[in-house]
Amino acid sequence: MKRILLLIGPVLILAVSLMTFGCAKAPPAELPKTVVISSMPAGMMTHAQAAGIAALISEKTSIQCKHVPLTSEAAFIPMMLTGEVDLGSSNIVEIWMAYMGLPPYDALAKQNNVKSFPVRLIARGDPLIASLFVAGDSGILSVKDLKGRTVANFEAGQPGVHLMNVALLANAGMTYADVKPMPFPSAGVAPKAVIEGRCDASICGIDAPAAKEATAAIKARWLPLDPSPEAVKRLQTANFPGFYLVKGQTRPGMDLPEYLMAWDNCLSVSEGLPDNAAYEIAKALWVYNADLTAKTLLGKWTTDTFVSPLAAVPYHDGAIKFYKEVGAWTKEMETHQKELLAEQPK
Repeated sequence: MKRILLLIGPVLILAVSLMTFGCAKAPPAELPKTVVISSMPAGMMTHAQAAGIAALISEKTSIQCKHVPLTSEAAFIPMMLTGEVDLGSSNIVEIWMAYMGLPPYDALAKQNNVKSFPVRLIARGDPLIASLFVAGDSGILSVKDLKGRTVANFEAGQPGVHLMNVALLANAGMTYADVKPMPFPSAGVAPKAVIEGRCDASICGIDAPAAKEATAAIKARWLPLDPSPEAVKRLQTANFPGFYLVKGQTRPGMDLPEYLMAWDNCLSVSEGLPDNAAYEIAKALWVYNADLTAKTLLGKWTTDTFVSPLAAVPYHDGAIKFYKEVGAWTKEMETHQKELLAEQPK
């Protein structure tokens, strides 16, 4: 009997060891050594913001972040699916369109054998504030004065910005049928055409580097928007419902109207980015927020803007894990996240 027990003992130990090994959690995936963040070209606000975010990630985490600007979100969002791009400094309109599979992202998604793009958020940033701008000596004082004039059109190259132009025209009760559309691949190159006198008007953010160039070169004027309820409704229902008006903006040396249009910039990310990488990036933006806001055009990227039920696309699971740890992820956010996940075409 004693001999039997001696034989059973090692067998039980081996069985327990095997069971324990089989139930053990897989070790966490290693952090990627490098990630790529993309944005619009130099001269645009998201380009400067991407450069600052890339620098912070490289400085404050073990991940090296490389900034690779491209012509538009329509160029780099499909590259998120293939793993060539990990992060995007972009406006929320384009990210929402890609997430919902709206034109032209529906065609791009079909080319990649998906119905829409599984993009996520790391953080919401500051509002991007813009209007159509013209040369100061053009005699154009309102959006309605653009009737029959050349207006930059981005329908083919940058559909999200095209929706912004549609909304700006709609605010004045106009459409592209009332103007002469001039096609451009992106909003990054159109301001130069206005500066050179080849185009009468283009959208431009008031904090974009191109805005300073236009102010210095042609004493640029940003066209005023109509704050009446009817005009705001036209602006919002023309396409993306997240557009809104902001009041009382001033910038030294710039001819700005009382009301301009706004929407959110954001740090978008591929759903396929490992959770621990998304966690570390969100943590770096939060913990070293003073360093982040000290960088060019990131002064308003404060932690209170990062998490909001105004977000138009879901957050990445890794970012959510961090936001839960710091108490920023609420029940309201959890409900909102589930609603957003349910909206995406399957």
